[in-house]
Amino acid sequence: MRALLLFRIAVCFTLFTLTSVAYAETYGDPLHYQLPKPVPIARTSTEVSRSSGPVSSSKVNINTADAATLDKRLKGVGAAKAKAIVDYRNAHGPFQAIDELIEVKGIGPAILEKNSDVLTIN
Repeated sequence: MRALLLFRIAVCFTLFTLTSVAYAETYGDPLHYQLPKPVPIARTSTEVSRSSGPVSSSKVNINTADAATLDKRLKGVGAAKAKAIVDYRNAHGPFQAIDELIEVKGIGPAILEKNSDVLTIN
């Protein structure tokens, strides 16, 4: 009787072990989870330059700044809007007031408000 009990225990243990190994080979070992390694996020050079902090604490003169300066220094202004500001200035003459910047296509009150502390016409 005791031998039969030991035999049944051995069979159950063997079946359990074989089943566990088959499960682990098929689905991965549930007791040894491996967390995925974090994937580094590639940033473009524009994002790096804009996220590295303020370029300078001085103000931007919208009557003398070139498109590259406007693109780098003004929030919400990319290359196209910076070129539009320079083109407007060349066509209509120097800005008489900072609020006149709203007349440029693509520049709205939100962009003007974001950059009000940086803009100057002097």
